[in-house]
Amino acid sequence: MDMDPKLKEFILFQINRNIILLYKRYLNLVEDLQEEHVNMLNKLNKKVDLETLKNVDYFDENRYNYLRKKVLDLGNETLREIDKTLDFLKGEKWDSRKQHIILI
Repeated sequence: MDMDPKLKEFILFQINRNIILLYKRYLNLVEDLQEEHVNMLNKLNKKVDLETLKNVDYFDENRYNYLRKKVLDLGNETLREIDKTLDFLKGEKWDSRKQHIILI
């Protein structure tokens, strides 16, 4: 017996929502790191020459976009893998007393 399509849709929706929240939080972390990097460069600007400043400036727009793309790609890959995993489930039974699914 295959998994009920409505149950699968519900599970995927919930997982999808939570993973999207997770990678939004990771993107916020990347933005925080970029902001800290800019603050550090501003502090260094007063103490070192321009050449040194250019040499330590690694967190530019390209690096930000690269990290952003990696976070999104990994999140999307995770969602695809979960979808494939759910396809392997052959049956389920809802235990309303315990409010969870028992896989058969």
